[in-house]
Amino acid sequence: MAIKKIYLDVETTSTDKDKHGIIQLSGMVELDNQVMETFDYKVKPFSLDDVDQDALKVGGFTDSQLATFERPGIVYFKFSKMLDSYVDKYNKQDKFHIIAYNAGFDDGFLRAWFKRNGGKYYGSYFFWPPIDVANMAAYHFMETRSQFPNFKLMTVAKYIGIEVDESRAHDAMYDIEVTKEILKRIVEAKHDSN
Repeated sequence: MAIKKIYLDVETTSTDKDKHGIIQLSGMVELDNQVMETFDYKVKPFSLDDVDQDALKVGGFTDSQLATFERPGIVYFKFSKMLDSYVDKYNKQDKFHIIAYNAGFDDGFLRAWFKRNGGKYYGSYFFWPPIDVANMAAYHFMETRSQFPNFKLMTVAKYIGIEVDESRAHDAMYDIEVTKEILKRIVEAKHDSN
């Protein structure tokens, strides 16, 4: 069976998965290290989701943009259909490995979003736990961690030697590209040291 990876990133209306909603859901599907497809959904929050204006500014979104995004039920249908094309949700061995930076955040929000959409198969699509590139980077940089001003994605990318475009930070699709490159460099460094 192929190793199925899904790189994920969500942008949200703030940080509490129980009160706030997903407004961008982006990802990249890989089977045996071959990119099969990417996706980038702009999602209207649920009507009861709290929307923090400061959080919108961080992601570069406005209320008027949110109004033009697709309803969550439509995005959920498209996303589930895409997942179904790769995974047999009735086979416990056939699932995606979620890979993300600060993966608990993305995993938690996506799980809550599935629930709000009436989705019952979250655990049937994804192995637990998700693979957290932030934790891998923390281990990789243990000896020099005290020199970092913070451990945000773009900061870590710079420290590992990736040239980043700060103006694209917090765009979910760009964050995935950077996360994937950080992971690649950590794995290569580990292999080079052996």
